[in-house]
This record gives sequence, structure tokens and C-alpha cells, in this order.
Amino acid sequence: MIDGVEEREMVASLVHELWIQWMQYFQKQVRWIEGMGWAIPEDIIVRWQRQMRTKYDDLPEEDKESNRRQADKILDLMAEIDLASTEPYGTGTVEHVLH
Repeated sequence: MIDGVEEREMVASLVHELWIQWMQYFQKQVRWIEGMGWAIPEDIIVRWQRQMRTKYDDLPEEDKESNRRQADKILDLMAEIDLASTEPYGTGTVEHVLH
């Protein structure tokens, strides 16, 4: 059985991996402008602003699928550490994880 400390470290490791993936994606989107620094193209900013203002249920299917792939990583980790049988974090419900 995985204890609470190890469970927390596993989740923290996944969070870091997701952040790394985001930063790799982000760096592919921006451009370096000599003397000015990094610039984000306007179309990217417009898309991200739209996504930030949109509830999940109203997202286009492509955006939902991207979120589902991230959710799959979290669910895989939850299955690995078996949240339902560990204390103090697990209640066995997704609602517990989200709140």
C-alpha cells in the first residue's frame, strides 16, 4: 500500500510532468524578437482568451479531447495509487479529488 507521503509525491511528480509539457508547448508558440524579448502571436492570445472564458461543456471537441488526454494521466495515476484505499486523501470519489 502506498502511504500518504508517497501518494503526494506521485501526484506532485505528475503535476510537474504536465507543467513541463505545457512549457514545451508554450515555447513552441512564442517567438523571440531581438531587443524586445518573447512575443506571443495574436492568434494564440485570442485562442487562449477564448478558451479561458469558455466552460468545458461549451468547448469545441478538439479542446475537450486535449483536456481528456490530461485527465487520462490523472486517472491513470489515481488507479496506480488506489485512492479508494489510502488515507487521509482518498474517499474513492472524483468529487473528493476535485474539491
